[in-house]
This record gives sequence, structure tokens and C-alpha cells, in this order.
Amino acid sequence: LAMLVNAPWHMECEDPQVAAFADNALRAIHSRLVPQMFMALEWGYQPIIKRFKLVTPQWTFEDPEDEQTKPVWPTKDVKAVTWDNFRTLDPEGAEVVLKSDKKTFKGFKHTLITKADGTELVVPASHALWVTYGFDHNFSDWYGYPLIGHAFRYWWSYWYQWLLADRHMEQDADPPVKASYPPGMSPDPENPSRQIPNIDVALLAGQQLRNGSTVAVPSDYYEVDTTGNLARGARKWDLEFIRGGENIKAFHESIKYLDMMKLRCVLVPDQALAGAAGWLAGNVVSEYRTAMQESQVLMSEWLDQHINDYLIPDLLAQNFVDPPECRKVTDRFREQDVELGHRLLEIVTASDPSSTQIDYRQLSQRSDMPVLTPEEVEEARREGEERQQKEVEMRSAATAP
Repeated sequence: LAMLVNAPWHMECEDPQVAAFADNALRAIHSRLVPQMFMALEWGYQPIIKRFKLVTPQWTFEDPEDEQTKPVWPTKDVKAVTWDNFRTLDPEGAEVVLKSDKKTFKGFKHTLITKADGTELVVPASHALWVTYGFDHNFSDWYGYPLIGHAFRYWWSYWYQWLLADRHMEQDADPPVKASYPPGMSPDPENPSRQIPNIDVALLAGQQLRNGSTVAVPSDYYEVDTTGNLARGARKWDLEFIRGGENIKAFHESIKYLDMMKLRCVLVPDQALAGAAGWLAGNVVSEYRTAMQESQVLMSEWLDQHINDYLIPDLLAQNFVDPPECRKVTDRFREQDVELGHRLLEIVTASDPSSTQIDYRQLSQRSDMPVLTPEEVEEARREGEERQQKEVEMRSAATAP
């Protein structure tokens, strides 16, 4: 989730003003919107209420025709419609509402939420965002299938074995006592004048032993041969703790395996996070981490698809007349790509940027590097020329007779 929230992205649109409007509007809610949409991975679907507000944007954009910075919303007499923070609803009780063709989304209702007049909550399509995970994989089922559903069996076994391991540790830490006793009666330890069955004496001694008391055990042995010799090892009275199989290692290995399978079921390579208990080389772990980043491509495209299809077009239609298509595109730069971008920028800025076919401004934006304005570039050029002129004058003065 953190990778998806923090992944760099930009807007693609033929009109830079419209692109800047959509970009700024989305960035205002993006950090909350992604986790809200991500909740669909738990249920397969997530109902969200879109909320709006009227503002006078102070956003600006750079016009590529004259390279001037201009306001995105030039008029202050009319306010713009933009997004407010969305609100999620409990998936349980939410139902999709379709039009008569049984295909077109009309909104959703919630059978467990009622309005003040007692009727159930109905959210129209204009304010409804219904996020579905696995829509196509489940044959256009609006309720999808949760990603974590693939890991359910491993999750259930994980916690079942966790409880068994706890019980196993409890028995090893506080084991039961086996008490051996001969048939017959013996004096009651608490009232020697009274005879009680030996089994009761043994149970009482075992309980005292578990409580940490000192227990006195008779040293009598059974006679097992015809000569009357004592058979060592066959005591009439004996107390001992019963130890378990001491196979806690097997629990740890099984739980480790279940942890690995749970991660794999949600498309996360386990070695990318744990390095397989430290036995993998650093370059191998790096490859697994790269694989994990690539696996997030599918997730980012799924999020972008909902935003591009169900959020941006409606917002632009409320603020512009016949706006061009505008799409959010997630940038998936790996570390080596960012490093290469930095090196390219060093080369480009050392020469004339207009002589190359590289969009150095967009490249610097994706690489998180600052860009100078035309005025700052001109000032830097003048300062460089002045430094060169001073160096020439100093060299001339030093070589003069």
C-alpha cells in the first residue's frame, strides 16, 4: 500500500490547463483515496461516496506555447467544482443498482443505513464510486473476489497452529505430573489418624508438586522375584513430570511456511521482505524486490483504471466545455532508471536542452529533481559569463610585464 500511495504519477492530456486542473484536484485527495480503494482487496468490492466542494483554485500551469506560467482557473467570479475527501461505507449491506439493461451502473444502495425519513440510503451514480477487484476475472461480477481470499486457507491454518503452539509451550512450561502408587490405603497426610485410598494420596502429592511444594515419597520397591530381592526401578511410589515431544521447531517451520504462502497469495515475493531468513545474497534479494515492484504494476493499473474511468471525466465535465481526455499515469521508475535520469539531466543541462529530443522537464519531474525557470536559467548564464570574464582579466593581469 505504501508503494502505491507514494508512487510518482502524472497526468496525460493534450491541454496543459486541463491536465493541471485534474492533477491538482487529485493530489488533494490522493493519499486518502488510494487506501480507501485498496479496501476492495478485503471484500472484493468497496462502496465509496464521492464528495465535492466549490473553491477558487490558485493553481498554475506552464503554457508550452509561450513558456509562461498562467493560472489554471483564470476567473474569480465563478468557483470551480473539485473533490472533497471521499467517504467509505461498510461493504456489508451495500448493493449495486443497475439500469433496466442490467449492465449500466446507476449507483448503489445500503440496506443497513437508513435516512432520517426511515428509507434506505441510495447513492446516485454522480456521487457513487463502486470499486471492484477482479471484475473481469469473475465474469463481470460487480462484487468481484477479494485478493486476500486466495490466502484464506493459509491464514486459517496459521492461526490454528499458532494456538496449538501456545498450548504446546504451556504444557512444556507447566507440565502435568504422573503419580505412581500401590494399591491399598495409607494415612491421610493432613489427618494421619484416618486412612484414605492411595490414589487420593498420590493426587494430593502431585498437586503439591505442581504448586512448588516439597513432596516426601516413600522409597519402597516392589518385590518381583522368588528370592525376595528388590527390583530396582519398580518403585511403589513415584512422581514425575510428563514432558511433551519438544517439537516446537516443527511448529516454527510450519508457521514460517504459512507466512510465506500468505505473502505469495497476495502477489508479494516473501524473499523481497525477509531475504529468506538472511541466507540470500544481496543481489538476489534485490532481484526479488524488483519483482515485487513489478508485481505492483498490475495493482497500480487497477487503481488508475477506476480513477480514469469513473472520477476524472465527470470532474472535468463539470468545469470545462468539451474537455479533452485526461488520464492519470503511474510512473514506475526503478532505482537504476532514476539514476540514469539524473545522469541524462546532467548531460542535457550542460548543453542546449532544445537540441535534444528529451523532454527534460518531464524527466526531471519524474526523477524528483528541481527545474529552473527561464529567468533563473538566464541569470545563471549571466553569472557564468561574468565569472569567465573575471578569470580572463585575472590571467591577463598575471601575465602582464
